Amino acid sequence: MTLLRRLLFGITAGLPGGAIVAVVTNPSWIPWAAHTVVLGAVLGLLFGEHRQSNGSAFSVGLFIGLLDWVTWTLTLAPMLEGKTPSWTIAVAVSRFPELVGAILFGAIAGLTFHALSTWRPPRPAPQRAKQPPPPVMVFTYRSASVTGELITVGGTVIAARNAWVES
Repeated sequence: MTLLRRLLFGITAGLPGGAIVAVVTNPSWIPWAAHTVVLGAVLGLLFGEHRQSNGSAFSVGLFIGLLDWVTWTLTLAPMLEGKTPSWTIAVAVSRFPELVGAILFGAIAGLTFHALSTWRPPRPAPQRAKQPPPPVMVFTYRSASVTGELITVGGTVIAARNAWVES
């Protein structure tokens, strides 16, 4: 699958999951749409080259959702607000609804990406025309003192058999 195809499938796969989570959690739309596009592109770039089953696509999506929750919700969002990131149990428990949303988003995106890649599989590479095998030729020669054969493949001598003739 080409890089552009993986990016487009990833972005397209991120949109349904992002829309469902946005309806449930009601975030501001422009940052959330950008967030889902970036996560879909990451999904396509990291995992788009591998053929997967439904279960492994679902698991990869869950993993992407978990990574999103740790990197965005627990780390980058507090930093952008001017706070220090904190990975304590109390903060994780208070951010649990975002974890559920991120994992739901990832699972839907993973399954959607899998559905897109199986629905529109990549085109097979063009087949090269098969070359005919090089000709094998056997030359028999006779002279006053030697009789023999030369065996050639594609113009290259690969064997010679000589018999000396006694005069």
